Amino acid sequence: MAVIAWMTVFLALLGLEMIQKSLTTLWFAGGALAAAAAAFLYAGMEGQLMCFVTVSFLLLLAVRPAALLAGRADRGGRRSKGRMHGVTTGLE
Repeated sequence: MAVIAWMTVFLALLGLEMIQKSLTTLWFAGGALAAAAAAFLYAGMEGQLMCFVTVSFLLLLAVRPAALLAGRADRGGRRSKGRMHGVTTGLE
């Protein structure tokens, strides 16, 4: 029964991530998937929660720096779209 509950949480968080697209709930969705695996392996509720928190935290540490770098690159690309680099007017 706990596997079904964790999979429901996983799918809900994944759906929320598809709406938000902020990579925040993705960490918790990964933790919920890991907790579902722990429940499938007959871990107790404490083990499932520990698995959820640990995997969510590790995903936070692994994914957040890459997401920040991708966000910076994306913002920088948008800023320079309208600019003209190296254009001279010919009025010298």
